[in-house]
Amino acid sequence: MKSLWWKIVTIVILLYALFAGMLVPLKPGITSVSPFLVSSGEKVEIIVDTYNAQLKSNESNAYLKKSNNEYIAATSLRTME
Repeated sequence: MKSLWWKIVTIVILLYALFAGMLVPLKPGITSVSPFLVSSGEKVEIIVDTYNAQLKSNESNAYLKKSNNEYIAATSLRTME
């Protein structure tokens, strides 16, 4: 039993890491955006699919980041469930 203790501790730590990794939810994020490429000067409807995110339907601000300091504001915003 003297030389067996480290094997038991290793199994317990591995089981803990496995269960803790499966139970903790992932952070919210964007899974896809379409269309991928648009031309300047045209109106376009952009569809953004998210994962694990709660989007508010009454939110009125949405921006596209053009470069480090440039943002383009959306003219209208609609959420779908």
